[in-house]
Amino acid sequence: MRKVTCINDKKLPEGANVVNGREYYVLDEFINGYEQRTFIISGVNNKGTTKNGLRWQGYCASRFADLDSLSLEGAMEEVTIEIKSILEYTINN
Repeated sequence: MRKVTCINDKKLPEGANVVNGREYYVLDEFINGYEQRTFIISGVNNKGTTKNGLRWQGYCASRFADLDSLSLEGAMEEVTIEIKSILEYTINN
């Protein structure tokens, strides 16, 4: 399962209960009728009706940051910085 963290809990539809900064697991992922990447999240309500009476299912993926990707990106930045330091040391000596 993919691990994500909520980065946007503003203007959620009625019944939605993800919280900014909290980590969640993605149970399923699909493209909804509005062509948005959508997540089904473990441990929270994933269905409801908006105040306008429209049914919703899952959460738009743009509300979340993928923790697995962020960890990989952070590791790559550390390696890049280390390589630059070695090159600078080699050039200067």
